[in-house]
Formats: sequence, structure tokens, C-alpha cells
Amino acid sequence: MKKNGNFIEKLEADIAVAEAELERFRVRGMAFTAEAKDRHDEHVEQLELKIDHINRDLRILKKADEYQWKDLKDGLESGWRELQYELRNAIETFKTESGVAGPHGGDEGPFPYGDLSSHSFAKKKK
Repeated sequence: MKKNGNFIEKLEADIAVAEAELERFRVRGMAFTAEAKDRHDEHVEQLELKIDHINRDLRILKKADEYQWKDLKDGLESGWRELQYELRNAIETFKTESGVAGPHGGDEGPFPYGDLSSHSFAKKKK
């Protein structure tokens, strides 16, 4: 069961990183033009739903017996990879979107993420 516990701990840590990145993405969108903000908010909503779904599945996995474990784990890993892809894609889509705020508010530069590949949530599974 130690291996299962390690999987759960790692996934919980990765989810926390993804939630922090999503929060940064949400805040960045506050300065967009109305049209860009509408598109941005749709991405945020979809990503929030995916994170909620993964958290729900993780709670189910924690209660699963050894026979259910593999199927549930495989489904979680698949959902996790999908979330990673969609989060990276959303960030890249809005990376160069300019804000509408002036020098006293908002972010006028490019999206401040740097290289997401250093996060374990952004690493591709082989």
C-alpha cells in the first residue's frame, strides 16, 4: 500500500501546483479586454471543472479496495494528462494577450509563467 500512498501524495502535490497556476491564469485575465476576458473565463471555468473532477476521483481512489485501485488509478492518470495539456494550452493561448490596465494596475507584459516544464504536473508521461 506504500506505493499507492506515494502515488496519492504526488498527485495531491501536483494538483496543488496546477491550482496555483490556474489561479495565476485567472488573475492575469482580469486585465484583458472584454472579448479576451470572455474567452479566458471559458478556459478558467473548464479547467476548474477538470480539477474538481480529478479531486473527486482522488477521494474515491483513497477509499478503493485493491481490486478497484488499478482501474481508478488509470482513469485518474488519463484525466490528469488531459488537465496538464489543457492548462498548458490555455496558458500559451493567452500568453501574449495584452491587458487594458494602465501603469497603476494590471499586468502589461507577457504572461508571467516562465517555463512550465519544470513542474511535475507539466511533465509528459511515457
